[in-house]
Amino acid sequence: LGHRVVAAEPAPKLRALGQLRAPEAEWLVDRLPLLPKVRARCELFDFILCSAVLMSLAPGELAPSFASMAGLLKADGKLAVSLRESQANEACLFYSHSVEDVLDAAVTAGLKCVDTACVIDTLGRGYVWSSMVFIRG
Repeated sequence: LGHRVVAAEPAPKLRALGQLRAPEAEWLVDRLPLLPKVRARCELFDFILCSAVLMSLAPGELAPSFASMAGLLKADGKLAVSLRESQANEACLFYSHSVEDVLDAAVTAGLKCVDTACVIDTLGRGYVWSSMVFIRG
């Protein structure tokens, strides 16, 4: 669509898949909570998508992750996040963050929630996804 995209992905296999699907994006080996390589670029973004990432972060990484993402947004920029609760068989892989914990971390980072939604997983895996959109303010 003509947008310039910077993608941060620490996992080599996921990054390789992403590069196949979006070769025009600039792919960086970087990760939350600090995103040091993205932040070192001294760029601000109109939009940040953080999809299916937060559940891989330990509870203590939630607030610094939101602080990092908020610091990368332009004054009128938006941050969209999606997450789901971990399943019993995934307890060692993913963390469950309540919507309230996510909202608290976002507010602490100076973000305001402007939209929320809960949707059933479109791939039929039985997950319920929580999505939120934030603006700086």
